[in-house]
Amino acid sequence: SIEDLISAEARSPAGQAVYTSRSLSLNVLNSSLQIQGSPEEVRTYPGEPAEVTWNLKNSGEETLYNITLEGDGESRILEELAAGKSVHVAAIYSHNQTASINVTARGFNSNGFEVSDSAGVRLRSIRPGITIKAMPCEVEACPDEEAEVSVLVSNSGDDSLTDVLLKLNGSTISTLGKLSAGEFRVIKSRTLISG
Repeated sequence: SIEDLISAEARSPAGQAVYTSRSLSLNVLNSSLQIQGSPEEVRTYPGEPAEVTWNLKNSGEETLYNITLEGDGESRILEELAAGKSVHVAAIYSHNQTASINVTARGFNSNGFEVSDSAGVRLRSIRPGITIKAMPCEVEACPDEEAEVSVLVSNSGDDSLTDVLLKLNGSTISTLGKLSAGEFRVIKSRTLISG
């Protein structure tokens, strides 16, 4: 923004100075739009709905009109957003695998000047999984002896597991409780060889 002084000077035929001036203020208004997704990462099971909130803010000095939010094949329109104001727009997404959702917000000031901003969130598809491995694979034992086997129980998925039980022929041999993603435990089992 600038402040200009416009003046005019002249002399009359009698040599008298004639002078006038006017002040001219040129105010440059900033037009700006910001968008942010919240949360930045959403963990969800494949195909399950996940809610994302898009925080839209008019960070400029002018009212913005016809604001569109476009992304993931969807489009939403907000008629106007006053300077300095914010609005939250909720959206539901459903994907079968991990994906990034990118949204572009675009609006116009009263003179038709376009402003825009983009943001993204990550929808992380989580899948539970559990694996076991018995070591050794083969045991030599005589009747009435105990065979010792170590069993590695691993949470091979990307979600926490609860109420984890290790069973042998339908009977519980160990209660592990909770296993976080990537966590593993080794359980030693003794089995009586009857014959």
